[in-house]
Amino acid sequence: MKQNNRLALIENLKKFKEGGYNSELGLCCACNFDLISTLAHRKMFKAWEHFSGSDTYPIPSHDGRVKPGTEFNTSIGRDAMYGDNPYGNLRKDLLEHCINYLENYEE
Repeated sequence: MKQNNRLALIENLKKFKEGGYNSELGLCCACNFDLISTLAHRKMFKAWEHFSGSDTYPIPSHDGRVKPGTEFNTSIGRDAMYGDNPYGNLRKDLLEHCINYLENYEE
C-alpha cells in the first residue's frame, strides 16, 4: 500500500467522522477507498471483528435476518445509515477500525 495513499485515506476517514457522517453514501464512496487496492481494503475489512463476510457490504445486518446488501440499501437516505441505532453504530465502528488499522499498518 502506498504511504501517501494510506495517509490520504486516513485523512478522508477522519474528516468524514469529524463532519458528523454527513452522507448518504457508504464509507467506500464517501471516503474514496479507491486510494488503496481492493486487496488492501479486503484485508482491512476482514480484520474487523464484525465483518459480514462480504467484501462489498462488510457491515452485517443488525439483526441477522437480512443480507448485508439489503440492510445497506434499506438504510440509504435514512438516519439508519449513521444514526444512533445498531446498524449505524456498526458503520461507525467499522470507520474507527479502518482509521486504527491504517494508522498502525506495517508492510
